[in-house]
Amino acid sequence: MRYLALALLTVGITASPGQSLAADLSGYWRYFQRDAIEVSPRTYDHSADFILWQRGNRVYGTWSESGYRGSQGCVKGAVKSRSMQAQMCLEDGSFGSESGAVCPAYAPPRDRFDLSGKSLVWYRYNDQTHKWEKYVTLTRRNSISKATWPKKCGADGPAS
Repeated sequence: MRYLALALLTVGITASPGQSLAADLSGYWRYFQRDAIEVSPRTYDHSADFILWQRGNRVYGTWSESGYRGSQGCVKGAVKSRSMQAQMCLEDGSFGSESGAVCPAYAPPRDRFDLSGKSLVWYRYNDQTHKWEKYVTLTRRNSISKATWPKKCGADGPAS
């Protein structure tokens, strides 16, 4: 019992109130599925790539997604425990940029990323059901990103 009390005291001292230990989401994350999208008479591969930088609990990055149509842009958010609600923007000329937030202007948080083991699960918010829906599961390809923060993503990114 003394050991349990000592362990709880140690945990209480290490994690001070109001401070959560944020999971590390930095690195290069990828999803790929062959022949995932069918637009008659063809099928298309579906892929998503994220390069993420993290400073404390703040995450910044770039993303791209391809399939029948392709999009790319920037992402930012704050990690709480093992989850990040993200704001995303589209690069000018990407599919959807005519009606979406064009970088460096970010849309309100509509995407969430949860670290689950060695995977990063991407959820999208469904306005009709008022629920988060699993979209794809990304795997980490490299834990260190050597890419630099693109200027098109705004000035509030990580220091280079």
